[in-house]
Amino acid sequence: MENKEFIIIVLLFILVSIIVSLNKKKILFNCKVYIWDIFTDKYNSETINVFGYRNDCTGFVGWMWGLPKDLGDWYGYEGGPRIMNKVHGKHNFKYYVEETSKEKLKMGDVLTLNDQHVILFYKWLNKEKTKYVGFEYANIPCSRGFRRIEMKFPYSDCIRPYNFNYELYKKR
Repeated sequence: MENKEFIIIVLLFILVSIIVSLNKKKILFNCKVYIWDIFTDKYNSETINVFGYRNDCTGFVGWMWGLPKDLGDWYGYEGGPRIMNKVHGKHNFKYYVEETSKEKLKMGDVLTLNDQHVILFYKWLNKEKTKYVGFEYANIPCSRGFRRIEMKFPYSDCIRPYNFNYELYKKR
């Protein structure tokens, strides 16, 4: 009996190890989202949170990606991702992303709205890629604070998808 129990425990351990290794990025992604949600205060782009990032959409994505904590600070505390052509270097999201098509979006990429708001892409909800799940941190009447969203794609002509240029969770 003891040998059977040991074999079952070993097999369960192997099974769990395989599942974790296959879903490592997804597990890490979800853990980081959960931690952000628990430890950040109410949205305020003028406030630095416990992680050292601004309490806005730029700070959230910057923290998820491991980007410099001063991302976007060149503009003062106005909030927004600041994907603009007139500013170069590490204060601009364009330094870390490249525009892409919706077909190439993957977990951890971003969608921008008017270059002033950024949504972290999670997954598609259907095969046609017309609905997606994302995470945003916003201060607008219909969306205050941090939330998981399910949206149509695109919900606006001003939305653009971007791929992150290096493996998620590794610093440059």
